[in-house]
Amino acid sequence: MKKPLIKSVVKMVFEDEAKASVVYGSLKPDDRPLPPGLMVETRLDGATVVVEVECSRGFASFLATLDDILSSASLSEKVSKALAGQDDKYIETR
Repeated sequence: MKKPLIKSVVKMVFEDEAKASVVYGSLKPDDRPLPPGLMVETRLDGATVVVEVECSRGFASFLATLDDILSSASLSEKVSKALAGQDDKYIETR
């Protein structure tokens, strides 16, 4: 039995274009190369990062891909905040 094609569009809206650009820059390189049956296209639209995903590899692969995208976006945002000194929670003090 052929696995169904699953599609999703994830939109992440940020406070400003600079913050969106940081997350976009961290996600875009992962668009390629991908295994057969998986397509990811990331684009920047002002302060919004849009990620389109198409997967015919099964639901587990689709969910793993979305999890990777969201985890990477979250990490990128946290690192950006820590480097800018905006979030002391992620800055180690000695």
